[in-house]
Amino acid sequence: MLACVMKPKSVIIEGYYGCGSIGDEAILQGFLEMLKETFDRVEITVLSHTPQNTRITHHVNAMGKGIKEWILSIPRLISSSDCYIFGGGNLLHDKTFYTLPLFVDRVFVVKILQKKFFVLAQGIGPISTKLGKILLKIGLKMTDAITVRDTVSATYLSQIGISHILAADTSFAIDLADHIKSDNMISSNNITVGVTLRSPIYFEPHKPQNFEDVIAQTLDHLIDRFKANIVFVSLLKSKSIFDDDAVIHSVLIKMKNQQNVKIISNITSPVQLITLFAKFDILIGTPLHSLIFSTIAKTPFIAINYHPKVEGYINLIDYDKEFLLNADQLNVVTLVKKNRTNSTYQAYYQTAFTEYYEDIKEKSAS
Repeated sequence: MLACVMKPKSVIIEGYYGCGSIGDEAILQGFLEMLKETFDRVEITVLSHTPQNTRITHHVNAMGKGIKEWILSIPRLISSSDCYIFGGGNLLHDKTFYTLPLFVDRVFVVKILQKKFFVLAQGIGPISTKLGKILLKIGLKMTDAITVRDTVSATYLSQIGISHILAADTSFAIDLADHIKSDNMISSNNITVGVTLRSPIYFEPHKPQNFEDVIAQTLDHLIDRFKANIVFVSLLKSKSIFDDDAVIHSVLIKMKNQQNVKIISNITSPVQLITLFAKFDILIGTPLHSLIFSTIAKTPFIAINYHPKVEGYINLIDYDKEFLLNADQLNVVTLVKKNRTNSTYQAYYQTAFTEYYEDIKEKSAS
């Protein structure tokens, strides 16, 4: 998209970076690799919640994005840059009262300074208020180009008359040539089930009933019946009572069988996670990026539809909706049945995912 519009020498990227979400860090890594591959000597500055961590992790210039920086530093940075990328993740919604007003404010500042503003690889929604819809349209109509990463977002923008391109999450742009081996993480001849969870507080639009109990009972059954190895993987480390570690430990406490269980929560590299996911026979996945990593790793998955963006992704890759479970479908019998069915077709999905990956990787570069 950028290459079709301009050849920037200096770029600012803002997103949900430096917050402990490995999915958002994968988005940023994809952006950085795309920019460096497409443009020679482009100078990149990332606006991050923890700029020091971003500098260390991504080897890129980073700046804080608080009120102080927006008053003293960021407008001057924008003036000396060619374009501003508001990119990746699910950043445009009205679940919090300040999200869309801040977005409109950012677009306004950039346009006042006569610079290009691109919304790239975004997820849109949920937008549940009239004011939210108005603010979203005002902000997006001032931008220079928009790409979205899922069909739900694309459909919504079409409904409200906003021009856009359906692309893909930039995680697919990550170069896997420097594949990091991690053979010591899992060693077993039994079936290995990866599990990624998210707190019920994040479920939209409906909260599941007895979520932790259902997951615990399902995993107990898989261990009893199939001697399965269970590997919990944490993708969000926000150091709150709602991060992935918290819900994992809540499920673990409810499980009767813990001898075949492992928790992996210290991985910060998307490439390492993809390597790990490739070792699973199947994934029971909630966060969107666990499904993306599973696709790249060619590992079949059962998706828990905790947010509209999950269904949007399933539509994008044309995955079998039999393996997309809504909150009201979560029960032990259904989960075990889907697990057995999907495991049976593992070879088929490995072939299918190869095709998905190549197609979506091309879209991510749009």
